[in-house]
Amino acid sequence: NVLIGLTTGFTKLNKFTNGFQKQNFYVVAGRPGKGKSAFIAQVAHRIASENVPTLFLSMEMPSKQIYKRLISVISHVDLIKIQERTMTQQDFDNVAKARFSLRKLPLTIADKALTLSKVIEATEQAVRVGVKFVVVDYIQKVGVPNSNENRSIVIGKITGALKELAMQHDIIVLAAAQVNRDSEKESREPILSDLR
Repeated sequence: NVLIGLTTGFTKLNKFTNGFQKQNFYVVAGRPGKGKSAFIAQVAHRIASENVPTLFLSMEMPSKQIYKRLISVISHVDLIKIQERTMTQQDFDNVAKARFSLRKLPLTIADKALTLSKVIEATEQAVRVGVKFVVVDYIQKVGVPNSNENRSIVIGKITGALKELAMQHDIIVLAAAQVNRDSEKESREPILSDLR
């Protein structure tokens, strides 16, 4: 099938979105600890593998940790083996190849843009050097200093600014978000109203 936008690397997601398209803002939402960061890191890797310059802004974990996770995914070597250095020679060779392939990709991972103004600044700088895909991990961690407003209003401002960045700069913005814990309390799958 021919996609209008960029492939996400996930067939079902491609089917729903017809690929990620310019000037659009996408949100990946889920409960805490369910793999949102790992998922969007894999999407970022896939899109960078298509030679699309990509910026990954992490507020959730240090950039080194994200690189390690990606190396684990690419090399098919368990992350614990990499962290504890209990790899076999074959694992070591696979990790070395993964590091080399990751270094060649147009993928920048940054963990210093912790406020909305810094997210905007980092994105605008990246766009000037050709970045077309920006990932923000994750919305609720983006700070808005000196804001006395209700948190849901602040989140609205953050998401509005991210959508504006996508439209203004003709790029794709993908962000992770946490749903509230109501679905866990009620033992059901999250629904849209759980995303505040």
